[in-house]
Amino acid sequence: LLVLFLMGLQSTVFGPSKYGILPEILRAQDLPSANGIIQMTTFVAVIFGIATAGILMEQISMQLICACCVGISVAGAITSLWVRRSPVAVPDLKFAPSMLFAFDRPTRRLLAGDVTLVRVLLISSLFWFVAGVVHQVVNVFGEQQWKIGPAATSELMACMGGGVALGCVSACLLSGRRINFSLVTRGAWGMSACLVALSLVGQRDPGESPGTLGIRGLLIVLGFCAGVFLVPLQVFLQVRPPEDQK
Repeated sequence: LLVLFLMGLQSTVFGPSKYGILPEILRAQDLPSANGIIQMTTFVAVIFGIATAGILMEQISMQLICACCVGISVAGAITSLWVRRSPVAVPDLKFAPSMLFAFDRPTRRLLAGDVTLVRVLLISSLFWFVAGVVHQVVNVFGEQQWKIGPAATSELMACMGGGVALGCVSACLLSGRRINFSLVTRGAWGMSACLVALSLVGQRDPGESPGTLGIRGLLIVLGFCAGVFLVPLQVFLQVRPPEDQK
């Protein structure tokens, strides 16, 4: 539990830095493509990591899996040394305890004067909440409802990961060099339709039509819509705030 806590803590430090550095080292017109690539690799890594775990747990020991994870972490730390350095946006910024537990006063003023930014923050938060729930639901669905085992359940996760990759790439191409909010609307409707359809198909026996094939197809489309949905929001969050608030 302590190790899992520390891994989560590391992610909360790493994530904002990973996305926050993009507008500092890239041109604004390059942000849709860059975010599409970053989102694609992030989602694919997470989902395929979950998918691979179900297969590996049936074949090799947990200790060897952990050793592989440590090796990947070391490789990532070494690779980060080649990231282009960016100037400090606010060199005289002072740390305040309120930064740990709440928005500080400048951030509150920024949000109070920008309703669109608040909406995008809320939509992004809701998306990550739903994404976290869907991951767990797919695991429960495969192992407890259909009882198809960890390996087959991992295949379902892999389908969703492939869809996310396609969706992020498509968002890059469809956005061009601007923020395209119509993709957010289409992606949201697509995700909603897929979740409703999954709830209906999931009640069937795996041997019935459309069975596992229908579930896999819906998960691919669900992942695709999620990728299309998220990229414009991420670009907006990087472009909208003033330099000293990013």
